[in-house]
Amino acid sequence: MNWKIKSIDLEICKRYFSASAEELAKNNAKIITVKEKLTAPCRLSLKDLEPGDKAILLNYEHYNVNSPYKSIGPVFVGLNSQQVSLKNNSLPEIILPERRFSIRSYDENFMMIFAEIVLGKDVHNYISEHLKNTKIKYMQVHFAAPGCWIFDIVKC
Repeated sequence: MNWKIKSIDLEICKRYFSASAEELAKNNAKIITVKEKLTAPCRLSLKDLEPGDKAILLNYEHYNVNSPYKSIGPVFVGLNSQQVSLKNNSLPEIILPERRFSIRSYDENFMMIFAEIVLGKDVHNYISEHLKNTKIKYMQVHFAAPGCWIFDIVKC
């Protein structure tokens, strides 16, 4: 079973890139300067932003579905970031071996059917094995501790 990563869409980010501070505030977003390593993971490039980088912190509806699991949450998008482009069955840089991730599996009715905490070093195998289950339509990866969405995994 082949799969691919789907990050936040660049088109969604573009309207924030050109917005004024007032416009950002009206949309519950703001520009921040990253202060420490591993504190601002970019959802567009799927890389950790570095100290001194500028990012937009915005509220993103990462699961816009007709389901009790419909979700919105905070995400960072680096001001100079590019949309991630990965080969099938590949993970982005943001999946560090020692990080913990919550991987959530959903069915065709947008209902969560599995969820598990997985170490970064085990994420690839977990995805590959679990997507063999025909009940799983797609998955989401979140940071385990803060619970923030990182990206979707879709079958291809």
